[in-house]
Amino acid sequence: MDADAPGARDAGPGRLGWGTVDDEVQIAYRLAQLERRVDAIMRHLGIAEPTIATTASARVQELARQGDKIHAIKQYREETGVGLAEAKAVVDNLF
Repeated sequence: MDADAPGARDAGPGRLGWGTVDDEVQIAYRLAQLERRVDAIMRHLGIAEPTIATTASARVQELARQGDKIHAIKQYREETGVGLAEAKAVVDNLF
């Protein structure tokens, strides 16, 4: 176990169903570590965070440009697996 990681106590079942609360804390801690490392690598290589316009496919952008927001949102959700609110926010901010 990492010295900075949260302690290993048995706190019962976790809310997400992935094991104990401690398991979930460990997973969250490890995920945060990995995200920091990826951010450092991206900065080192000069890779910018993707913007909304670059994350939406050409098809989604085309539908939004035509004013067919409902189908653009549906298409974005199918492509990415995100929820309705996030897909709507992406499509709303395309143009």
